[in-house]
Amino acid sequence: MPVPQQFSLSQNGLVNAADNYQNAGWRTFFIDNQVKTLISEALVNNRDLRMATLKVQEARAQYRLTDADRYPQLNGEGSGSWSGNLKGNTATTREFSTGLNASFDLDFFRSLKEHERSRAPKLFSH
Repeated sequence: MPVPQQFSLSQNGLVNAADNYQNAGWRTFFIDNQVKTLISEALVNNRDLRMATLKVQEARAQYRLTDADRYPQLNGEGSGSWSGNLKGNTATTREFSTGLNASFDLDFFRSLKEHERSRAPKLFSH
């Protein structure tokens, strides 16, 4: 495949978009369809790239879990029961209960924030 001596945006149709080259996808920079196909196949079949993407997603999820400790926690529960006798008497019992629990960790000494900062490099080092 011949390689040009110079690369020009005008050859690729990006004359007016020179300032937007960062937002353009990689397909914009390649003219040859065969090269585009090869790059597409390489990206789809690249297991290392796929694993790296999964590790980044995992690290982001772990970071969100760590960050969630800084916010209030709400827990709720409810239950109910009904009982009666088999003889058809009118004596029945109905019981209902509900509960709500709220908790919040006041970070007076910034320990949660420091814990979050210390974990961030470990999470993103994968």
